[in-house]
Amino acid sequence: IGKEVHDPALDKTGARVVGMWQRGRFVSIPKEEVIRSHSVLMAVGEAESLDRLRELTIGPPREGPMMVIGYGDVGRRIVKVLSERGVSPSVVDKRELCDVCFRHVAGDGTSEEVLVESGAKEAVGILIMLNDDSDVVFSTLLARNLNGDAFIVARANHLSSAEKIYRAGADYVASVPIVASHMLAKIAQKQEEEFTMIYEELEMARFRVGWGSRLVGKSLGELDLPERLGCTVVAIERDGVGILAIGPETVMKRGDLLAVIGSFEGIEEFSRRYRWRNP
Repeated sequence: IGKEVHDPALDKTGARVVGMWQRGRFVSIPKEEVIRSHSVLMAVGEAESLDRLRELTIGPPREGPMMVIGYGDVGRRIVKVLSERGVSPSVVDKRELCDVCFRHVAGDGTSEEVLVESGAKEAVGILIMLNDDSDVVFSTLLARNLNGDAFIVARANHLSSAEKIYRAGADYVASVPIVASHMLAKIAQKQEEEFTMIYEELEMARFRVGWGSRLVGKSLGELDLPERLGCTVVAIERDGVGILAIGPETVMKRGDLLAVIGSFEGIEEFSRRYRWRNP
């Protein structure tokens, strides 16, 4: 906390920070951004390098009880993932859940009494996955007042609610991805790039550097994509081999497959300027 993303200590991990969320705002290749208590880093690298970065930034995994508030579609998937990792969380939901293999408290996730009964004071991690953002804010306030040390992850159903949830005490707010019209347009137009929405207002796409591409022979430093277009190349596949250790000096070659992340507008502009064309 308080260090810039290109601090030598981060560089020594071998992982490369390619973006960062600051309280819901995404910055592609942040140059002078300072890491704060609520910052979420996006990094690429080998598994060992990412482990070193995780150890440096958030420390070793905390052992202890986990709690999930809300057992709707999102909450159910989270409980499934936790269970697959050998974690049996305590779950709060208004409904009586039958035939479940975890501890369940039937009640309102905005009730202090219910949260105490479900173990909020002892939990090391609390995930608040309610469908109504007003309920999320109130539940977050209660959980933080009950447990000042827990790491609280909360769901924002609308991006505009994220800041309120942070102020209520959440450590990280995840905005529910929206299937936007630009994705439907891409499908309808049968565009060749493969793309994935990885966060609301953030997209990842893959582009092949073709024979007629203006990228051939250009370095990432020359292109300066983060400043010019709001996107960045995070990895390259060349001759069937993945390359993660890339930097300003990396030169694009014909046949390269680029993994690009950025805003929707940045990806669209990258596609317009550099999409493969016949010579």
